[in-house]
Amino acid sequence: MRSASTVLLYDVILIITQEARKVKCCHGCGWAIKSKNRKRILEVCPDMKRESGIYFYTRTDENGISYFYIGQSVDCLERSISHLTGYQHIDLSIKKRGFYSENNPYGWKLNVMYYPKDKLDEMEQHWILEYAKRGYQCRYNKTAGGKNE
Repeated sequence: MRSASTVLLYDVILIITQEARKVKCCHGCGWAIKSKNRKRILEVCPDMKRESGIYFYTRTDENGISYFYIGQSVDCLERSISHLTGYQHIDLSIKKRGFYSENNPYGWKLNVMYYPKDKLDEMEQHWILEYAKRGYQCRYNKTAGGKNE
């Protein structure tokens, strides 16, 4: 059983956390940025859901060279959102190149395929190999895939 001081401390931490969330949201950072990025991802890939699967970033540059990044996640939507604010090589490239559109033909395209959690390692490895066989350049994946790599 918790002591009264432990319960009180827990309540204080909860209130501070709730107030901090309000501040972030009201000042256009934190939650507001995440909401904006969620909207961006869903505009680019309307099929993106909070489910486990493999997500695919692909692009073709001005010289006709195709690139890919393939990742796995238990929550593909949240992971894709995190790439818009991260600092990994792929994150920086997405920030620099943007997403594919009529006005941005060299931007990144985003797609997803859903798989059960116990198949993620296998399917990530499969798709990395498949895209390499198709002639795509693999500059962004640091391993051959799978969490055990």
